[in-house]
Amino acid sequence: MLPLCALPIISTSANVSGEVTRMSVDKILEQFGNAQNQIDLMVDQGTAKNSEPSTIVDMSKDIPKVLREGK
Repeated sequence: MLPLCALPIISTSANVSGEVTRMSVDKILEQFGNAQNQIDLMVDQGTAKNSEPSTIVDMSKDIPKVLREGK
């Protein structure tokens, strides 16, 4: 699917900033509550097995900037 996308893929942890990371689509939607309409697409592959945070990099400038260091 990725090679067919003409735009960058933007993804981060599936949780509201500062809240506990959710590991399933049902729990993610529960956490977002009334803000669910802000989610454009979710791919449900079951309950996530890895709960370690990912590294987030801002690529919007000439020099990439690490916003959050993952584990």
